[in-house]
Amino acid sequence: MIVHGGFDIDIYMDVNGLWVSGDRSSKIAWSMTDVAFSDVPQLRTWEIKREEELLFTEFDDRAEWGKLLFSGPSVFVI
Repeated sequence: MIVHGGFDIDIYMDVNGLWVSGDRSSKIAWSMTDVAFSDVPQLRTWEIKREEELLFTEFDDRAEWGKLLFSGPSVFVI
């Protein structure tokens, strides 16, 4: 989906390891990939997850399995 509008906005998002684990001593794995499609701008995706997932386990009401994917354009068009 491409969205068009008449004004610019900035979005700030603070992402840290607490999004994927309630245990502050967990080792968190971060990775980034770029994906190109023929009809849309190139996307950059960050993947954040525990290095060792604990299936069906919670710590401080947070799942200790799964991953967070955050995607956005890899380049800005002016």
